[in-house]
Amino acid sequence: MGEKKRRGWRFFAVPFVLLLGVAVLVFQIMNAHDDYNTEMALAATVYKTTETMAYAVRQETILPKIDNGFLVTLVEEGEKLSAGEDYAASFPSEDSAHVYAAYLEACDEIRYYTKLAASTRSQYPDPDKLSAQAEDAVFSFASAASQADLSAAYKKAVDMRSKITSAQAVNGNEVDYSKIISDYAALSSSYLDAAGAYSTIQTNESGYYFSRIDGYENLIPYQTATEMKVDDIDRAMELTPAEPAQNAGGKLVSYFDWYLVCNIDATCMNKFHVGDMKVIDFPYSGVGSVKAEVSSINDTKDGKTAVIFRVSNMSAELGNLRKEFISIRLEEINGYKISSKSIRTRMVTPTEIETDEYGNEVEVTLPEVSEQGVLIKRNDLASFKKVDILYTGEDYCIVGNKDDDGEIKSGYIKLYDTVITDGVDLKDGMLLS
Repeated sequence: MGEKKRRGWRFFAVPFVLLLGVAVLVFQIMNAHDDYNTEMALAATVYKTTETMAYAVRQETILPKIDNGFLVTLVEEGEKLSAGEDYAASFPSEDSAHVYAAYLEACDEIRYYTKLAASTRSQYPDPDKLSAQAEDAVFSFASAASQADLSAAYKKAVDMRSKITSAQAVNGNEVDYSKIISDYAALSSSYLDAAGAYSTIQTNESGYYFSRIDGYENLIPYQTATEMKVDDIDRAMELTPAEPAQNAGGKLVSYFDWYLVCNIDATCMNKFHVGDMKVIDFPYSGVGSVKAEVSSINDTKDGKTAVIFRVSNMSAELGNLRKEFISIRLEEINGYKISSKSIRTRMVTPTEIETDEYGNEVEVTLPEVSEQGVLIKRNDLASFKKVDILYTGEDYCIVGNKDDDGEIKSGYIKLYDTVITDGVDLKDGMLLS
């Protein structure tokens, strides 16, 4: 009798458990959420920065004024010249100068098409790749043009033209490069004959050539730049340019090294030491970024510290900087970029193992604490993953998941996790539709 009752219990228990499981599943499905959005946790790098105004100090020499004649420049902007090298040609009339400039442009076209002909002779050119490169070049030119940076825009325009021509050449547009080169050769010869006699002008010293004279040349002596203090730099920012000499032949920057002098918020000075290398961004010019050495740190006054950076490279863009807004990178932060809306806080009761007075290990409940994290979508379930917030932007966060040894911590977000950015009443373990 008793045995039959036990068997009967087992007989009815199995379907009851199954029914209970089905009921729970139905309840979860009925309460599943589909009113949410997601994003992927992707690697990102941001920088903590400090911003200020900087003044560029270079050793600059104004090239001789030409009283008579019309000049045509023979060298590129930022080109390195040796002492005694020709940098310009002087013509007796404006018309002859224009004709000679046209001759130089024809020579450029010959070099352009000669190089292009060689590059399109590759055995298996990829039309799709060339078309994509042409499209990228168009966007790069548009970006440079929108920033009103004529030097950068010109370079991008030349690159854009080259990419478009290459794409056309491999997409069924026949181009007879030999005829084009021959035509430009004949044209250049006729221009050279028509330009007539001219004289050349040489440099007296070596340096980097720049055609633009802004009037600030040598208002601050190059030799004293590293000694400038807070007041000196403030006065530099108030300087007004001198009137550039008419018909001057440009200028030479004599040294490869030059200086950016600036006053920096004194509260940031724990991030600066003489000899440090810093990355400096120029957000409002086409220069981009440069690496610079902290050459000297001088006085502190009114919450500002005078810092002098040495820059050891030169280009057409760098040589024309003067008073510039700069952003100095203080710290690099690497992690995952996610929406600020995705950050959630929950309360947890942690425990730890302690040894009691008898030497036994016992589990001790600690005070309740909050922890930050996100809900991720995995197998249609919401799962809570912890995060360390490393940086907070306007509408995003950079979060991390590593310990001091660089190891990924258990229970933390990982690369490519699908993060739920919004949605109400979502909980850890909840079924998502």
